[in-house]
Amino acid sequence: MIRTLQFFSIVGGLLVFLYFVYDALHIRINHSISMPLGIYTLDPGAFPTHQGQLVYVCPNAIAKAYLETYHPEADTRGGQDCPDGSAAMVKTAIALPGDYVRFDDNGVSVNAARYLIGSKPLRRIGDSLADAHPLPYLKRGVYRIRPGMVWAYTPEWVSFDSRYVGPLAVMGTATPIFIYQQARDSEPPAAVMAMQR
Repeated sequence: MIRTLQFFSIVGGLLVFLYFVYDALHIRINHSISMPLGIYTLDPGAFPTHQGQLVYVCPNAIAKAYLETYHPEADTRGGQDCPDGSAAMVKTAIALPGDYVRFDDNGVSVNAARYLIGSKPLRRIGDSLADAHPLPYLKRGVYRIRPGMVWAYTPEWVSFDSRYVGPLAVMGTATPIFIYQQARDSEPPAAVMAMQR
């Protein structure tokens, strides 16, 4: 009995220690399929210095409303990374302050370059056409990125990013320290292609 109590005391102490290390070192586990699954370290307050750098962004009001309605398991209120207590999302910053993003039904283009792979917006998403729900509709046009903001992107066709909610506020940069599964292909299956129309 005493050994069992000692064991659980040690395990409990270790878990408490790991929690504080996890929080103090700003380590986060990404379980979203839109970015490679794994462990990331966050650098709060750092701003990306170049396009393509990983950042963590806070969901805006549109993103929070959508996630709370259709994906309550995303737990936007369960984080500590954003000023309002919501959980931050790891994404790629493909447009920085001063950049121009052209967004239309064909996808995303930054500073008049070619459309980005996998950037064509979906209208609906789900496991099948029958259970698909609508995604937020972002006005098509040209966006100039303001200071403190980025156009968040991943080449994953199911990614919930700036294609649906516009530019997002950067809370810091993210660096992968252990990746255990890459993101899925950027080409959607036929059923999803139908949802783009």
